[in-house]
Formats: sequence, C-alpha cells, structure tokens
Amino acid sequence: MTQPKINTIKRGGARLYVHPETADKVPGVTSILNMLPKDFLRFWAAKVVAETAVDNLGSVVGLALNDRQGAVDYLKRAPQRDTGQAADMGSAVHDLFERLARGESAGGCIPT
Repeated sequence: MTQPKINTIKRGGARLYVHPETADKVPGVTSILNMLPKDFLRFWAAKVVAETAVDNLGSVVGLALNDRQGAVDYLKRAPQRDTGQAADMGSAVHDLFERLARGESAGGCIPT
C-alpha cells in the first residue's frame, strides 16, 4: 500500500484520490478506464466464444444435442471465465507500481 495512505472518496461510482494538502481530487486509473468506451470488448468477447466453441467442439455438440440452452449458456459465459485471470494480472500490476513508487524491488510480484 502507498505510504502514507492517500484518502479516497467515491462519487458516481468512481474512486477519487484526495491530495492531502490541496484537497484536489483526481480519478484513479481504473475509474478513468471505466469511463472510456470499450467497443473492442465486443470483438474480444466474440473471439473468446468462437475459440471456446472450436476448442471444445465435441463437448459443445454433445451438450447441444442434449441441452441446447446449456450449450448456449456455456458459450455465452466463456468471456467471463477468461476475465478472472486478467483481473489477477491487473492486481499484480497495481502491486508492482505500488512497490516501485515506494522504491522497493519489483522482483517476483507479477505472475506468469
């Protein structure tokens, strides 16, 4: 964690960092990213679903023959199954930058 701890507030679902001396408020990186349009995610999600279908073709066909809705649910949730690993990487990157900001070593804090 940042030392000393920087006060934050929430406004409109965004986290704002409050400067300890000037009381200026600035949004955090995650809040800024959440404000940006993410049209590319539609294409990423379609790609993940297509890859899941192709990589698991036999299983998907078998499931579809017995449970059409189950096959649809399995495929449509493929992007959500992929985001957990990305979230873990994001947390590790945040930790890395916190360490670097404190002048610590970056060794070993990013998973592979």
